[in-house]
Amino acid sequence: MPEFPIVKRYMAIAPEVTPGTPVAPTNTEFDTRYEVVTPQNALEVDDENQKFANGNHGETTSIAGAQSGTVEAFCKMAWGGAVGTEPNWWDAMKACGAEVLTYTTTGLSLVPSKSEDNTTYTIYVYSEQLGSTDTKIEQYAGCMGNCVISCEGIGQPWLANFTFTGKYVDSVDGTGLTLTGAQTTVSEKLLSNTFTIGGNARRISSFSFDIGNEITPVIDQADATGYDFFTITARRPRFN
Repeated sequence: MPEFPIVKRYMAIAPEVTPGTPVAPTNTEFDTRYEVVTPQNALEVDDENQKFANGNHGETTSIAGAQSGTVEAFCKMAWGGAVGTEPNWWDAMKACGAEVLTYTTTGLSLVPSKSEDNTTYTIYVYSEQLGSTDTKIEQYAGCMGNCVISCEGIGQPWLANFTFTGKYVDSVDGTGLTLTGAQTTVSEKLLSNTFTIGGNARRISSFSFDIGNEITPVIDQADATGYDFFTITARRPRFN
């Protein structure tokens, strides 16, 4: 069994005041129970196969450059429990460039908005050590994401699958968070859902809706990571 098992991994996201400037999440931001969290780091390295022309087999020095990363996570979709209450997982949707609109007594909705193209978030991925509370923290800043909403079959839960991209700031030892204010509402499922196309009701067995965000870095060589932050530069939504 690994020293940092996946079952003890979780993440928290916090909105940034200034795009690309990290904001350390607190227990308040750890309020959504994601099913799986998968971080992957990309560290650009120059050609490490070159060697010095020095008469022996010694290779040249390998130089590490820009550093970014992705964090994949998904959760079951549930409503907030009241007409005017946002579900906790909507924070992740806001990190995908969605804006929340209020319709008085009718409820809330998420809509894509160009004004949110650089509403960036800091993401911390926590991995607690086996048999201990010691925690490894992978830190990402200036993150924006894409989401695919889907359901795999009749009676199955609706899922929100997120892929966030940002600059990889650091990996540090620290203290984990305590799950706070997690929702207790049951997730939505594909039963008794009204689905229409052009005003006509349709019977479906599964679906997938990719909101289609294209995430692009804003380069900044003055930053230690090589990036300022990441932003949405195109939206190509597709429903299947």
